[in-house]
Amino acid sequence: MIQEIASKSARAIDPAASVSRAELAAEQNEALRARKERTVAETVERQAEFSNNRAETLARQADQIERRAETREAQDGVGNNVDIRI
Repeated sequence: MIQEIASKSARAIDPAASVSRAELAAEQNEALRARKERTVAETVERQAEFSNNRAETLARQADQIERRAETREAQDGVGNNVDIRI
């Protein structure tokens, strides 16, 4: 019985076991860091895609406004509506 208790307490203080705990903690920290990096990368990718879509939308709207302005310039002149002859 005394030998059994002594071997259990020897295992509790075993430095090899503490190295394993340290390695386990390091692996967990590495996994957490990798997960955070993936999350950040995914967030940045979504933001970039949103910005790209927004830029395309604004470019289309600018083209539409420009075409409307060109059409009105051709139609809105006084000379187009009034015959001015001398």
